[in-house]
Amino acid sequence: MASPSPSADKTIHFIRHGESTFNQWRLRSILTFSWIFVKDPMIIDARLSAQGKLQLAHEFGSAGIDTTSLADYWWLSHPTAATMTIPQSAEEVAPLRESVADLDARILAFLHLLRDLPQTNIAVVGHSSFIKRLTKATRKLANCEIHTTTLHQCLK
Repeated sequence: MASPSPSADKTIHFIRHGESTFNQWRLRSILTFSWIFVKDPMIIDARLSAQGKLQLAHEFGSAGIDTTSLADYWWLSHPTAATMTIPQSAEEVAPLRESVADLDARILAFLHLLRDLPQTNIAVVGHSSFIKRLTKATRKLANCEIHTTTLHQCLK
């Protein structure tokens, strides 16, 4: 990755989302071996499962975090041709998959976005695979788990 800017370091709290309906399907499919027949259930924009909502309430319900100023779907604030329509089949999803180089470029762009924010204490909620790659961790985070690090560490 790139070297950090000379500005003051920032504390970043990476938080894995609670159990989603996709996570729920995946666990159930592993336990019942149904994954042999269905590789991707095409759950578009998977919401939190009932268990995920309980996890979220348990971990953060009394934290008093104000999220009212967050924009919906902020990650798609600059849509591309590929993200303008919602895929309806596995065949439509396949071309959207990122290469490792594309993922690393997206991670670096995201870190630069964090660097340019005026805040010095930032929470990021995301997927475990993205957080694992970005933080160079050896394992994925559990549902609603927090990993705190610095921007400097992420940019190394």
